[in-house]
Amino acid sequence: MNRLGFLRPSSFRTSIVATCALIATSLFALAPAPQTASAAEFSYTQLSVARRAACAVTNTGIGVCWGDNSGQYLVSTMPSGRYITPLRVTLPNSETFATIDAGENNTVCAQAVSGRAYCWGDHHIGSYFTTTSRVPVQVEFPNDMRVTNVKSGYANGCALDPDQYLWCWGDALTLGDGNTEPIRIPTRVPMPDGGKVMQYDMGPDNTCVVTHLEHLYCWGSNGDGQLGLGYAHNIPYNTPHTPTLITPPTGVTFASVSAGLHRICALSTTGTGYCWGDNYEGSFGNNTYTDSLRPTAMIVPDNESLVHISTSWYHTCVQTISNKTWCFGNGGFGELGSGTTMGGKTYRAPYVPAGTQFHSVDTGLAVTCALDSDNHIWCWGGPNWRPSEQVYSALFPAAIPAIGSPNVGNLVTNSVDTTTAQVQASVSALGFTTTRVEYDDDPNFGSSTTIASNVSIPADTTAATPISINISGLLPRTIYHYRFVATNTYGTTTSTASSFTTLGEEPTTTAIRFSDITGNEINASFDVNPGRLSTSISFEYASDADFSTDRTIIQLTEASGAFGVTRSASLTNLAPQQMYYTRVIATNQLGTTIGSTQTVTTAGSIPTATLISSAATSRSITINSTITTGLTQGSVVAQASVSEDFATTFDSAASPFASSGPTQHELMINNLSPNTSYFIRLVANNDLGTATSTSVTQRTGPGLPIISNPIINPGFTNASVMNQFDTDGYSTFIKMLVSESSAMDDPTEYFIFSGTTQSTQTTWTTINNLKINHEYFIVVEAHNENGNVATSPTSFTTLEPIGVLINDGAETTNTATVKITFNPPLGTSAIRISNSPDFSNARVISPTRYFKWQLQASEEPSIERTIWVQYLFNDGSFESYRDSITLVANSDPSIAVTSDLQSGTGFAPLTEPKRILDTRGGQRFGTTSTNGNAVTRIKITGANTTDNKPTGLPNTGIGAVALNVTAVNGITDKGYGYVNVYPCANINTPPPNSSNLNFTDGMTVPNAVLAPLSNDGYICVSINGNADLLVDVAGYFPTGTGFAPLTEPKRILDTRGGQRFGTTSTNGNSVTRIKITGANTTDNKPTGLPNSGIGAVALNVTAVNGVTDKGYGFVKVYPCGSKSSMAPEASNLNFADGNTLPNAVIAQLSSDGYICVSVYGNSDVLIDVSGFFPT
Repeated sequence: MNRLGFLRPSSFRTSIVATCALIATSLFALAPAPQTASAAEFSYTQLSVARRAACAVTNTGIGVCWGDNSGQYLVSTMPSGRYITPLRVTLPNSETFATIDAGENNTVCAQAVSGRAYCWGDHHIGSYFTTTSRVPVQVEFPNDMRVTNVKSGYANGCALDPDQYLWCWGDALTLGDGNTEPIRIPTRVPMPDGGKVMQYDMGPDNTCVVTHLEHLYCWGSNGDGQLGLGYAHNIPYNTPHTPTLITPPTGVTFASVSAGLHRICALSTTGTGYCWGDNYEGSFGNNTYTDSLRPTAMIVPDNESLVHISTSWYHTCVQTISNKTWCFGNGGFGELGSGTTMGGKTYRAPYVPAGTQFHSVDTGLAVTCALDSDNHIWCWGGPNWRPSEQVYSALFPAAIPAIGSPNVGNLVTNSVDTTTAQVQASVSALGFTTTRVEYDDDPNFGSSTTIASNVSIPADTTAATPISINISGLLPRTIYHYRFVATNTYGTTTSTASSFTTLGEEPTTTAIRFSDITGNEINASFDVNPGRLSTSISFEYASDADFSTDRTIIQLTEASGAFGVTRSASLTNLAPQQMYYTRVIATNQLGTTIGSTQTVTTAGSIPTATLISSAATSRSITINSTITTGLTQGSVVAQASVSEDFATTFDSAASPFASSGPTQHELMINNLSPNTSYFIRLVANNDLGTATSTSVTQRTGPGLPIISNPIINPGFTNASVMNQFDTDGYSTFIKMLVSESSAMDDPTEYFIFSGTTQSTQTTWTTINNLKINHEYFIVVEAHNENGNVATSPTSFTTLEPIGVLINDGAETTNTATVKITFNPPLGTSAIRISNSPDFSNARVISPTRYFKWQLQASEEPSIERTIWVQYLFNDGSFESYRDSITLVANSDPSIAVTSDLQSGTGFAPLTEPKRILDTRGGQRFGTTSTNGNAVTRIKITGANTTDNKPTGLPNTGIGAVALNVTAVNGITDKGYGYVNVYPCANINTPPPNSSNLNFTDGMTVPNAVLAPLSNDGYICVSINGNADLLVDVAGYFPTGTGFAPLTEPKRILDTRGGQRFGTTSTNGNSVTRIKITGANTTDNKPTGLPNSGIGAVALNVTAVNGVTDKGYGFVKVYPCGSKSSMAPEASNLNFADGNTLPNAVIAQLSSDGYICVSVYGNSDVLIDVSGFFPT
């Protein structure tokens, strides 16, 4: 057999915490609070304390237990857990308890008044087939034998039969009949002396009896010599299984026995206590800590005789003949009741209020309980259990929580209304309690209604608890009687009755107030007090005092509550100037109130109509009017007639008006004839009469189509156009024109509609094949039999895709300096630019629209160049784009210098152009500082080429020379540079106020130059800026021939510093007319040009910083009789945005000596003259 081993307190301390805390709880924690109702508290007849729980029998024969309810083996009706309030245990067949034993190990046994024995728990139930049970099971004695003195030990149960013989069941070790196997049902345990059992006790590991022959027998464990054999058994289970006689001291007879852990104590017939076995912490009470193998006498204070001994696991308590209680042994959990944790061999009296005496005491594992003289239970010892700590709070004896049937009192009516009330009572629960209220209008409760409270009072509640219950569905103004009924496991209590009266009155009404009186409407308002009840409200009116004619009933919103409410009724569809009778009716549960009858008379008069304005289309007239309604509802129509007497009329639809309006009406008369004069008037009528306005005349319109300006949704290369139009009923043709010019030059036409409509129509048209980021203009034209109409030009610009463009999308460039146009995504924070895909030598700039950039230069005739761009964002991300252009980078640029030289001019061309200057590969010409000019002097007559070969130029007789001058990859610090070619006697000869060639950063720019020579055959070349220069000679003019060079070039036009020439709009040309014969320079000095005899003039024309809206512009120079003379198709100079470009021009003069300069675009223009060709 397996048995649970026993532990010493030092190792068992934590195992007893949870159990003992429930049996003996702090005196302060359970002190009852003041109550308004007293509890019907039970008293007790018997008490039992064990290792895990305590049980008792009340004075009414009810069995209760508290403590550890693990597995619900203690009280099956409650969940597993630990309880400090006694809980009821019910025996089968409603039997009444006589005694109860809490057991040493999770099994409780009891004796019913009938003499039947019952056990429940997880061991020694006493039934053959039922080995464990959560509810009491009858112990199976032979022939349903009745028994007394039923007890439960650690592993056995026992009882006495009617003849006082002992019967036991359970484990063999402590069974006592010598068996070595456990027995489930009772078996008789014979005593060696054949005696009857007068008294017995069952401890944790021993059972002891006292026979009527005054012999004391014990069996079970002898681990500490507690069987009195003179030695201890140290081998487990090597102990006697049958009763062993305990030999008392000489002359001593034992009258009763108490079995503890490894310790047995007995009381002699003379009142002396003896103990033997384990004297743990002085639990013998003999003033020593010495164990004993034989009974040793206690030494009681004052040598008093004892009447009771109870020893348990680690301490012992005794009661003296003078009703004193003493405890000794282990006190570590307060089980000695002295208010401290001190223990030992010293006798300590439990600390109780004065006058409190105990007549029975029982000890457990670390707890002591006792019955006082009023048969109430006190317990002490064991700590209260807290989640994270142990607090010793049961050092003093404390009364256990009171239990009993509930008590009910202090009935109070908290609130009362018409159909509801709240009542309250104080309930002293003394156990798990439910409460209900009974109410009736009969004081005898003959047909009462019951409402249960939704609050259940827990079993461990000791204070009186207020219970409130809401009652509804009552009748108003009625007396009700009520009482509370409380029920717990110990009984039911009905309170004395109380009463209350519900509220409520019949409704009341006030006089009616009338407002907003017209000929057809009246607003009536009044107040109703509903008398605290739900009240229906209606308003009645009729044309007679008996309310029998034309009675109308208006149901209004119900009211409730204790205060008056305002209600309003709108009386409509009344007759004007009529008396009406009115009244208010209010009804609730207590009755109906009809208010006094009041009369009211409606207003009203004949309306008036005033014609404010009129407007006409070809087929209709719209009239705006003002109506004075006469406070009476009616309608107004407009009439049109071709005769002033309105013999035949065209009528508008009637426009109704209420008594209050509207006063403004817009009326339309349709189906009229175009271009016709009509007489128009208004006719208004109401219930009291008709009024006609003064007539006026109105002529209908001609019937032209009605078209709106188009609404345009542009895309990148297309656009969607919405057109809205109304043909006014005439057959109409509509088309749409699209042009790049606001003058609608060369438009593309789109068909819109052909036919008739009776209302506004909408169409959508898609325009395709448009240019990206380009401006267009739209005009819509419509035509019908009555004439033509057209919209004014509406402009739109196609969208520009996100990305980058070089030179506005041009395919080629003759200069490495280009314009970049950016269209960045939304949120761009910076732009990164590079000529390389790996972004080497990249630049980072702030977001901008345009930027000037230098392409990588090349000596190739043409090469594709790409710019890579990254749009950077603040979060570190970026988007990449690129664009390419072909760089036409001719390393030997030239232009045809002879193209404008006509035969007969005396020009002597060379067999081929000859290069006489080339600075490339050596020191560049000029400096980047533009503070001054760099000059070189070149001999022309008899000159050789750069590779020292003859040019073919003669040594004498040259008046002027035809050159091609090129600036290569110019560099400036002002954004521009220029070159002058002029005759010079030496290098210090100052240059003229003119230029033959202008350039900007990175540009390679050529130009043709006709340069006169100095007397010794030289020219000077002056540069402002820094560039490589190429000079090629194509031919010459001999002295005295057709070309007459000036001594130096002269400037005759310079628009810089004033109004720029042309406009940014390229919708047309801007023209200026310049006199050549006898002209002065820009600084008003003579040019040397004669007043007559000039057939053509040699010019250098320069466009400076051109601005365009189409990406290009051009300049034309031509003879003109006036500014309106037609310009030729050909141009002399073409430029792009930001360009500064020169060109040589030989221009014929008009018969009166003038030329015209026409600019398409916007630019500053410079014109220098270098000579002329005589007539």
